[in-house]
Amino acid sequence: MTGPSVGRNDRKQYRYVGGLEGKFGGSWSWDAYFQHGQTDFLNGDYSNNPITANFNKAVDAVVNPANNQIVCRSTLTDPTNGCVPLNVFGTGKSTQAALNYIYGTSLQTITIKQDVAAASLHGEPFSTWAGPVSIALGGEWRRESYRAATTALDQTNAFFLGNFRPSNGHYNVKEGFFETVVPLLKDVPFFREVDFNGAVRYTDYSLSGNVTSWKLGLTWDVDSQLRFRGTRSRDIRAPNLAELFQAGNNLNQTISDPVLNRSYSIQQFAAGNPNLVPEKADTTALGVVYRPNWLSGFAVSVDYFDIKIDKAIYSNTAQAVINLCQGGDALQCSFITRNAANQITLVKLQPLNIGGEATRGVDFEASYRRNLSDLVRHWNGTLGLRMVGTYVDRRTVTIGGVTTEYAGQNANFDQNSQAVPSWRWLASATYDSDHFTATLTERFISAGKLNNGWVAGVDIDRNHVPAVFYTDLSLGFKIPEFGKGAQVYFAVQNLFDKDPPVAPIYGATGFLGTGTNGYLYDVIGRQFRAGVRFKL
Repeated sequence: MTGPSVGRNDRKQYRYVGGLEGKFGGSWSWDAYFQHGQTDFLNGDYSNNPITANFNKAVDAVVNPANNQIVCRSTLTDPTNGCVPLNVFGTGKSTQAALNYIYGTSLQTITIKQDVAAASLHGEPFSTWAGPVSIALGGEWRRESYRAATTALDQTNAFFLGNFRPSNGHYNVKEGFFETVVPLLKDVPFFREVDFNGAVRYTDYSLSGNVTSWKLGLTWDVDSQLRFRGTRSRDIRAPNLAELFQAGNNLNQTISDPVLNRSYSIQQFAAGNPNLVPEKADTTALGVVYRPNWLSGFAVSVDYFDIKIDKAIYSNTAQAVINLCQGGDALQCSFITRNAANQITLVKLQPLNIGGEATRGVDFEASYRRNLSDLVRHWNGTLGLRMVGTYVDRRTVTIGGVTTEYAGQNANFDQNSQAVPSWRWLASATYDSDHFTATLTERFISAGKLNNGWVAGVDIDRNHVPAVFYTDLSLGFKIPEFGKGAQVYFAVQNLFDKDPPVAPIYGATGFLGTGTNGYLYDVIGRQFRAGVRFKL
C-alpha cells in the first residue's frame, strides 16, 4: 500500500474594478463602478483514494485452478474485467499494476463568478432650522454564478472519499436604496442636538422574489456630556452560492439509530437548495454615552440589544435529521432512506429555512486616557484604561418548532448549539511613553452550565463550569532613531498558564469529542511572542 489518502485544495482569485466619480452643484457628488470577479477552486483531488468496487475485487484473491496463478475471484467468471489482485500483507508487496487498479483521483473544479454595476448620488438638497439635510440614493445590479465539474467515477459514488457531484446555477439581484440624516433640534435647552437617520433598501432576487430592509434611528445629545441613541431595523441575509447550488458529495458517517437501537455507518449526501429564501432579522438597539466634563479622558457607554431572526438557514447533521424524525418531524423523515431491513442507508442533508434565532443582552464599554504629567509632575507618558464586556440574557435557537436556550451554557452539544456565557469582559491597562510601552490585559468568562437542559443530580452529578480569568502581558521598547521608528516587542498570552475547565464538545452521535470547548477557552497554555517592527 502507499500510505493514507491526502486531499489537495487550490484557489485562484481574479478581480477587476473600474469606476468614475464627480461633483456638481456645490454639495452634490456621484460615483459609479463596475466589477468583475472570478474564483477558481480545485476541491479534493484525493490521492491514494480507493475505488471501492475495484478494491473489494482486488483483495478477494484466489488461485486459478487452471494455471495455479493468483487472480481475482471475479476474473474466474469475467476474464476481461481487468481486475489485478492486491497483496495487502507486508510492505512493498503490492504491484504497481494493482495499485493503479484500486486507486483513482476524486476531484471537483468549481468556478464562481460575480459581476456588479452600481451608482450612487450624495448631497444636501435643503436645510431645516437645525442644519442641512443629507441624503444618499442609488442602485446596484449583481449577477453571481456557480459551476462545479467532477469526474465520471465521482458521479457513481465509486470512491471511498470525495464522490463529488456536478452542479451549476446563477442568480441576479437588483437593488435600490435611499438614506437620509435629518437634524431635528439644535442648541435648545436639554437638546444640544437631535438627529434622525433612516434608510430603506428594496432588493429583488431572481430566485426568491423581493424583500425590503430598513432602518430608523435617533440620536439625542442632551449636552456635551450625555448622548442617547436608538435604532430599529429590518435586516436580511440572502443565501450564498454554496447554500443554493453546492454540488454535494457522499461521505461515510457513523450514526446512532433510535429505531434499531444501535450504531452503524451510513452514507450522507450534502447538497445545496435553490429554493432557499433570505433570512430576516428585526433588531432593536438602545444606548447611552456619558463623557463627564469633570473627568477629562473618561467615557462610558451602555447599549441594549434585542435581535430576532426568522427563516434562519440551517444545515443539520445526519444525526440531527434522524433525531428530529424520531421526534415526529415529517420533513426530516423525508430525507432518510431505509432498506428492507429497516436500516438507514442514506441521509440527505440540505440547508432549509426551518430555523429561528433570538438574542438579547447588554454591551458596555468604559475607557480612561490621561497624560501622567497632568496627574503627577515630571511623569512622562500616558495611561490608558479600557474595559469592554457583554451580558447575554437570552440566546435561543428554534428548529422544527423546538426552542433551546443557550445563554449561560458553556459547552457545545450539537452543531446548532453555541457556548454563550452569561458574562464576558476584557479589561486592559496601557502605559505608553516615547521609549517604552506596556499593556496588561485580563480576560474573563463567567461560570455556566454544561447543558441548560440538564438537572444536577438527575441527568449529571455536576452541571457546572467554573469561571475563568486569563492574564496577558505585552512589552515594547521603542527605537525612534532607527529609520522612521522601530520597536522591539515581547508578549505573553495566558501568563499564568491557566488550564481550561471541563466543558466538552459532543460529536454528532452524542459521544464525547473533546474535554473542553476550544472555541471558548485557551487550549494551548502559556504562549510567548517576540519580534521587531520598523518602518524605513
